[in-house]
Amino acid sequence: MVVAVDTSGNRTASAPLAVVSKDYTPPPAPTGVTGFIDPVALKLNISWDPKAATDTETVGYRICWGSAPDAPCFYDALAPLITGNWYTTQLTGTNPVHLRVCSEDAAYQRACSPVVTIEAPATTG
Repeated sequence: MVVAVDTSGNRTASAPLAVVSKDYTPPPAPTGVTGFIDPVALKLNISWDPKAATDTETVGYRICWGSAPDAPCFYDALAPLITGNWYTTQLTGTNPVHLRVCSEDAAYQRACSPVVTIEAPATTG
């Protein structure tokens, strides 16, 4: 809202305005991504470094899945953001998993970690 004041002190206000700032800077990419596959429970456990105290951009994280280390990765845009620094999910097998962890800001901009490949430990029989 803008208020104009004349020399007699009379005030006139404009209608309220909504202002949207343009945010072109993505949040910092996650670091320290690591994980392991529990071959018995078929669970994938991923963790990454907590966001820095100076990071005021990141509002959450998404896991971006790929079929190979150099393949495009995909994430579930409808899933809620991950707000902590870990994620666990059920797998259907013990094939290697290729993923990136992506931070996301309030403007839906993302910055992703390098691809991480996680393999199930060898079983002895």
